[in-house]
Amino acid sequence: MDIVTSLLQLAAIVWASYVLVNSFTKLTNALTTWTAAIARLVSVLKQFFTRNKK
Repeated sequence: MDIVTSLLQLAAIVWASYVLVNSFTKLTNALTTWTAAIARLVSVLKQFFTRNKK
């Protein structure tokens, strides 16, 4: 019984780690995408304002 319990605990830890890493990767990808989009928007706005000043 002890072996089964420890195996179940190990499996639960591995599964939780996998889920955490998976969601962390998705979050990182989303943040990267958002950062790129915001940077693009900022550069477009800068070009727009510098063009209007001239």
